[in-house]
Amino acid sequence: MKIENYFKFFSSNSFISSWQLHGFTFKMNVLTLLVFISTFMILPKTNADSDNLVFIINSDSSIERYAKIQSAFTATVKKPFLNLDLNGKWIDKTIIENAILDKKPDVIFCIGIRAYEIAYNLAEARNKIVFSSIINWKRLPKRQNVFGIANELSSAMELTTFSYFFPDIKRIGILYSKIHNEEWLDTTLKNAKDVNASIISKSILNPAQLESGLREILPAIDALWLVADPIVLSNKQAVNEIFNTCHRSKIPIFAYDKAYVDLEPLLTISPDIPTMGRQAAVMIHDLLILKEIPELAQIVAGSEIILNSKRVKEYNLKLNMNALNSVNRIIE
Repeated sequence: MKIENYFKFFSSNSFISSWQLHGFTFKMNVLTLLVFISTFMILPKTNADSDNLVFIINSDSSIERYAKIQSAFTATVKKPFLNLDLNGKWIDKTIIENAILDKKPDVIFCIGIRAYEIAYNLAEARNKIVFSSIINWKRLPKRQNVFGIANELSSAMELTTFSYFFPDIKRIGILYSKIHNEEWLDTTLKNAKDVNASIISKSILNPAQLESGLREILPAIDALWLVADPIVLSNKQAVNEIFNTCHRSKIPIFAYDKAYVDLEPLLTISPDIPTMGRQAAVMIHDLLILKEIPELAQIVAGSEIILNSKRVKEYNLKLNMNALNSVNRIIE
């Protein structure tokens, strides 16, 4: 996914393009809205109690990761499903509400924040909600029938990987905003002790403080850990400023998403997107069979590691050669 699409994913401001039911797609625009509604209302009613209907709401399938999650999900789930793609258009929410009331899905699978917001506000208490691909999911409004797949890998796993690849990198810097990542940072500070690493953090209140935050933190660190934070990563210009400043200062960057690979971070550890879709399908199966599961949100089971060997040489870093067996892709 290109960096431009990543910011589209970050904001995820999306509405409607098409419906799909068992492989059939109904395109909708303003001129066909009334025809669509009448067509939808005469679709054969599914017995949700026996067939466990799953209602998929995708915030925007034009975003690559959203499309991959849905593709892996639909290839894995063994239940009939109804699919709504919001796809960046305006929609009358009563259409979705009527669909929920009419079809009575047992589970609503939400891909992206916009889909979740709609489902959370419109779903009935009996409808279980499973979310995926939402940054900082812990900040979501939730109730007992909400479950999901975390968008981020665990900080313990990432720190262990950093230490395994580059044992001499001990001081890891993090720029963050308290409103979005204070709880995550508290957990990360504890995890860092397990790998004998030090976290040097700097919080910023708004994007205007990014430059001063970089000036303050860079002299004290061996590497910068780029984390998902909409205030730090407010736009493409901010991202370029971080990468350009670090490269000039010979400070390597650990990135959390392969959307940044073209900017040449030292190491990228990102969740495996298809795995997220498959995990969501298994979670829904467990919810329907077991009726309850022990975890509100599951950590992604798979990851993808990309190493930039050019940066290793440029920064004269000690690389644990045994770690290369874990790499999915090496950039020369």
